[in-house]
Amino acid sequence: MLTSEYLRHHVDVLSRLSRDGKDPAVSAKLQEMADELRIIVSVADIAALAAELKGNNMPAPSRLPPTPADVVPFKRRDRSAARHR
Repeated sequence: MLTSEYLRHHVDVLSRLSRDGKDPAVSAKLQEMADELRIIVSVADIAALAAELKGNNMPAPSRLPPTPADVVPFKRRDRSAARHR
């Protein structure tokens, strides 16, 4: 099986070849191939991470905020006390 590191080396080689090419069309195609391979490797890494996390059976958060306003860091608890300062 191919590793992410092995494929990243190929991405680097394609990128270097695209910079060294004399024909702009060929350079553009090589860069496009490098970009597509980079995306494929990234997606594969994310899929592997998701599978690993799913296998860990992480517990759900014990308490969720009752309203979205509770997660806002600038929310004042008591507006009347703030006015008298």
